Amino acid sequence: MALFKRKDSKYFWMKFYFSGVLVQKSTKCTNRRDALTIEAAFRHELALGRIGISPQQPAPTLKKACDDFLQRVAVEHPNKVETMRRYTSNVKVFLQFFGEKVTCDKITSEMVEQFKHHRATHISKRINRKLKPITVNHELFTLRMIFNRLVDLDILPKSPARKVKVLETHITSPRILTIDEQKVYLMACAQPLRDVAVLMIELGLRPSEVLNLKRDDISLEHNCLQVQEGKTKNARRKLPLSIESRKVLEYRLQTVERENLFPDVTVVNLDQLHTKALKALGIKSFTDDYFVLYSLRHCFASRHTENQTDPITLSELLGHGDLKTLKRYSHPSFEHKTQAIKRVEKMNAKVV
Repeated sequence: MALFKRKDSKYFWMKFYFSGVLVQKSTKCTNRRDALTIEAAFRHELALGRIGISPQQPAPTLKKACDDFLQRVAVEHPNKVETMRRYTSNVKVFLQFFGEKVTCDKITSEMVEQFKHHRATHISKRINRKLKPITVNHELFTLRMIFNRLVDLDILPKSPARKVKVLETHITSPRILTIDEQKVYLMACAQPLRDVAVLMIELGLRPSEVLNLKRDDISLEHNCLQVQEGKTKNARRKLPLSIESRKVLEYRLQTVERENLFPDVTVVNLDQLHTKALKALGIKSFTDDYFVLYSLRHCFASRHTENQTDPITLSELLGHGDLKTLKRYSHPSFEHKTQAIKRVEKMNAKVV
């Protein structure tokens, strides 16, 4: 019996020769006794001829592995346009750095570390600054998925990206607009960004959920809309309309002749319009703080938290699967916290 443990694996591996062919496989067991049982059973099956030894498949080029990955994503997430766009963007970066013709078995952990350093210090021409750590980390996660697939298929013995540590990220709370700031921001928004922003801040919709809205999803008679698809299974939900969101939807239903209420609009288009709106405002506090389009969803959650909407209802309005996620979305203002302290002070004073 020949069992051993790799530094990069928690499982015992078996290694022996059978009919002149090297067999090296993971037992998927962390207990040595169980691993010995698995190895003995595997040898027995080989001896009986019930299983064969597949010849080692040649490692594909990085281009081929990336193409296969994108095809799988397209099948598994057919309606997630932004997810596909992001993965495609990551793949382009990989191919530019490593090269299209390099085979995946030639890419080492040291090369992945070099890639991480390159991306962490890279100055983006589009935004004229270094990439955020979370962006680089997403690229590393994508690279891991590509190599993990090859490991699962027994094409590679291990992933060169497995032990490469991600960059440290500092979670920054998004800017929560006051009512006055919200009015100023919406005035600076060009269409269709303004309508999208209103629906996000009034109903807590994700940008992609707004762009996927169709005529049949809206019921003015019942004053509601139905989110048919989204980021997760919990994204499917029925939402009551606010006064401002109803005005936007009435306008869209009257002026847009197509089935989709926001035809030919992408999240990229919205981000560009959002950046232009912030520049037009010239308000330094908007650009210094973390205020992206998605922050409007956080504004929705924070307003409801301050107005004492119960967590379960708010979680369902946002389309979350659990209450843990809600904590990342609700950011009560300092003024609201101050008032909470004062309310308790008054209560304590009465008791005394």
